[in-house]
Amino acid sequence: MGTLKITCPRCQKGEVFIDHDLYGWYECCLQCGYTRDLPDIAKPVESEQKGEEKEKARERKVRSLTIKKGV
Repeated sequence: MGTLKITCPRCQKGEVFIDHDLYGWYECCLQCGYTRDLPDIAKPVESEQKGEEKEKARERKVRSLTIKKGV
């Protein structure tokens, strides 16, 4: 978590900090709780995308085998 010396656009008193969670990066005011999602500045690496596609294909295959076996 990094602290910026930026005043909050809503309350004009608090400091805004940047943090991230499961859904991505956001900025938040320490005083009033103002929150704004930040855009992604980098795209996933192609190898990461292919890895995710392979994992989804494997999951579909496992599900279809489970259904055929009646488990």
